[in-house]
Amino acid sequence: MRVSVIGLGRMGRGIARNLAKRGHEVRGFDVSEEAVKASGVASCGLADCFDSDYVVLALPTGREVLDVLRKAPSTNAVVVDTTTQSLSELKAVLEAARGIKYLTCRVERGPREAEEGKLVLYVGGPRELYERARGFLAELGEPLYVGTHEQATVLKLVSTSLLVANVAALAEAAEILRRFGMDPDQAVSLLSKGGAASAQLTARMPAMLKAQFQTGFSARQAEVVLRQTLELAEGLGVEVLPLLGKVREILRHASTSQVGLNDISELVLYVRSLNVQN
Repeated sequence: MRVSVIGLGRMGRGIARNLAKRGHEVRGFDVSEEAVKASGVASCGLADCFDSDYVVLALPTGREVLDVLRKAPSTNAVVVDTTTQSLSELKAVLEAARGIKYLTCRVERGPREAEEGKLVLYVGGPRELYERARGFLAELGEPLYVGTHEQATVLKLVSTSLLVANVAALAEAAEILRRFGMDPDQAVSLLSKGGAASAQLTARMPAMLKAQFQTGFSARQAEVVLRQTLELAEGLGVEVLPLLGKVREILRHASTSQVGLNDISELVLYVRSLNVQN
């Protein structure tokens, strides 16, 4: 199967490597030559990418998706768009995707799972196109058909907002546990048995307690998603979300302080900077 991945950042690179390991003919495009080299897949021009069975879009925002689709030649490829975007961006993207076999495919989990083919995929679009692409999507992870493009997009925004809010609370709890001198592994193990149990507790609390951070979902990316979620809420008449608004403010301050550039688990360092002991 011929597959092209447009956008070879953290997630796109992982997706490309996963598909290449599975024996597919994978090519990639990115405006950064370094990103193309780091992906380990063959480079192709933007127009040439659409001479494929599947084209995976893994771009920063809907603006870049819109630019790519407007430049796309006539194609029989199925376009799988993994880019996180707002509903307003999606509206313009769907206009540009008219005449293209296009699936919204919002992804959960990070670069490591992308490379391992263990993503969770919220898929929106025509059911018959989803069924046609289901085998391919299963090679990326676990595809879950949501319904419309809009439904898949909203579900992703809500899911990621809940994740980020959880991580912000965990960062504060981690500083308490560190100051108290709790053993990191024991603390996470015991907390996971009670009401504090969550995927983020298991995935990110150990890094916070041990200050061993990996590259994943940055604070800047998280702030963008919260902005998109708050815009969505306002459009629905929900104008005040004090918790998500405060978390977004924290993310902006952390990013300005150069904290969280690699992953939001680094928010614990921001909390620590606010509580410097004299």
